[in-house]
Amino acid sequence: MNSKDKISVIVLAILLLLLIVVSMFLLVRVYTSEEDPEPNPSRDYYNYTGLGNYDNSNLNNNEYGYNPINYENNRTYRGGGNGGGGSSKRNICDDGQIIMRLYGEENTHGALWNETVYSLKVCYNEIFGEMFDFGNRDPHQCSGNSGEENNLVLRLIKSFNSHAEAPEVFSGDYNLPVCYGDLQCTSRAECLADEEEIASLTGERNAHLESRDANNYPLKICCTSSGSF
Repeated sequence: MNSKDKISVIVLAILLLLLIVVSMFLLVRVYTSEEDPEPNPSRDYYNYTGLGNYDNSNLNNNEYGYNPINYENNRTYRGGGNGGGGSSKRNICDDGQIIMRLYGEENTHGALWNETVYSLKVCYNEIFGEMFDFGNRDPHQCSGNSGEENNLVLRLIKSFNSHAEAPEVFSGDYNLPVCYGDLQCTSRAECLADEEEIASLTGERNAHLESRDANNYPLKICCTSSGSF
């Protein structure tokens, strides 16, 4: 093989290597672009329409003026251990007492109880003043048929960074039910004497959330409980 042939082989090898590198780069870009985006404060001005889509058509007519969520908020309620049944001798919010999670106290999104990326816990014992006695059962397990869960609190569209849907509404878009213990929940403007507020929503569907007693939103999630299964 003469020197000219050697140079040609080297050039072809370099071009092939560059082609492989570019192909791998494009594959990585395509894969990462399909992943669900992380919470983005700049997009929280918009209404969440599901599956990562945002609609800003109501931005100027929004009665509640959705402002960007303060993602610096790191407040949490009393912490606890790793679950366990209720006991009159202790009153801590361990895993078994967490109903769900919120990112912040006002104008915020919701998450399932075990999505620890959200530090603000909505705790049964904080709301009802005693530990829920679930024995050896999972208090987060839904009971009843899908769409007709007996212990439904509300519905989310994804496991965190989610808007919410009121418990009596079943649109089919919000397919992640938040269930807990023996809770019997409904949404109303004010909770009745035997009910406790779990959280508040801006409306029945596609709603922002806020913590109980914040009193900014018109629709409260009101629940009753016997304290055990």
